[in-house]
Amino acid sequence: RSLLTQSLPRERYEILVVDNGSTDQTPEICARFAEAGVRYVREPVSGLSRARNVGWQNARGEYIGYLDDDATASVSWLESALWSFQQIVPEPDWVGGPIRLAWEVPPPPWITPELRVPLGEVDLGAEPRFLAAGERLGGGNSFYSCRRLAEMNGFDVRLGRQNRSLLSGEETQFQHRIQAA
Repeated sequence: RSLLTQSLPRERYEILVVDNGSTDQTPEICARFAEAGVRYVREPVSGLSRARNVGWQNARGEYIGYLDDDATASVSWLESALWSFQQIVPEPDWVGGPIRLAWEVPPPPWITPELRVPLGEVDLGAEPRFLAAGERLGGGNSFYSCRRLAEMNGFDVRLGRQNRSLLSGEETQFQHRIQAA
């Protein structure tokens, strides 16, 4: 729903849901949003990297943004990312923003800022900038040029969460590949 209320005019973006082997009502839910322009693509082979690759390969735009299925985008999410690609020189290969944890109940006091990072929290500040050595963006709030994804053959399907495996690192590996290139 947060993607349907963006500040960027609706005709300037598409919403693509990649169903990566769900066992819930994802197809029916997407069908309810088809009139709003939500496109549904099914990828039966499990794997986050595979799903992300199917996403950019089916995207019609110049850039693709990834938002985790449990995330909510700010109203200016798309507009801010597009600004970054169009205004920052040289054009970035990857644009990302903060990922803040939304707690349903107050977190336990032992969840320190340091422990929030393994839970997915990312915040590198409010000012647009290139990453410093050792910094990385989170894949759950990230944008890429489809051209660059194609040049790099996308994400490595050997990495990324698959079924019950919590293996990750596909974004970090992709970032290293970009930097090496």
